[in-house]
Amino acid sequence: MTFRLFLARQLVSCLFCLSASISAVTYADLEAGYDLFEAGDVDAAVREWQAAAAVGNATAQLNLGQLYRQGRGVERDLQEAIRWYSMAANNGSEIARYNLLVMFDEGLLSDNQYTSVFGPMPIGPTSEPAAPVEAQPATSFLVQVVAASSLSGVKAYAREHADALGPGIKILTTERDGKPWHILGLGPFSEDDARATLAELPGQIRALGAWVRPASDLLEPQ
Repeated sequence: MTFRLFLARQLVSCLFCLSASISAVTYADLEAGYDLFEAGDVDAAVREWQAAAAVGNATAQLNLGQLYRQGRGVERDLQEAIRWYSMAANNGSEIARYNLLVMFDEGLLSDNQYTSVFGPMPIGPTSEPAAPVEAQPATSFLVQVVAASSLSGVKAYAREHADALGPGIKILTTERDGKPWHILGLGPFSEDDARATLAELPGQIRALGAWVRPASDLLEPQ
């Protein structure tokens, strides 16, 4: 997936968090930013996204956080990334919230930075241990909520959203490119029940890219 497609996908998924007061100019700023970034003019792209971010656009704020976290065309600056992610998270971006949770578990966020977005500090990790994917019936289906190389980040997300995800939550470990890959999922279900469960998840969780997948897929090399 290209950088533009990733960001454009987040634009679609985060439209629910834009207020009615944000004009069509904000959308134009976002689109202009994508075009400028692909043309190699990152400075101009940043200016366009900053204009949209200044009026509270969570997608533009998320985009800026991504640039500074990854050092994509700008000098890598994790504190600047945290600043933009925090604004995006407080404006409804579930992706920004997840990124902050991962960074917190990597020791990159201060306690004050954490509480400014999530409230009181967590008491402990989720009680759900990671399990091998082989433990799932091969003919069943799972709702994959998020997946990442960071087990602590996946556990932190599970902890924050335990009430919304409900019973059946589990963390599975497989391999991707020869390295551990951790999946937060719900199930196992029949395919119909998995799709019904996905449809009932809160919109902000579905916006992160939750999807239904056969458990048998997880047994194949990634």
